[in-house]
Amino acid sequence: MFQANKLVNLEMVGSKIFELWEGGERKVLNKIRFIDLRYSELETFDLSMTPNLEKLNVEGCFNFFQLYIPVECPKLKFLNLIGSKVLR
Repeated sequence: MFQANKLVNLEMVGSKIFELWEGGERKVLNKIRFIDLRYSELETFDLSMTPNLEKLNVEGCFNFFQLYIPVECPKLKFLNLIGSKVLR
């Protein structure tokens, strides 16, 4: 059985994924540190679901339009939004 709560690194470059959880389900991933979804079909991402994330790379995600960033996100050191529709 897949246990997402134990995930530390997620790399799905060029995938057809457009949302991490089916049907808008929300799972907090406390252990995840690195996410690389470059050139995927991802549309949105909520950083409050990954409180210990250090690196998020969504470069070339041309459908990516919404990023929710909580007031505090102290561990995030790298964020690449090049090629996305995120304006702010």
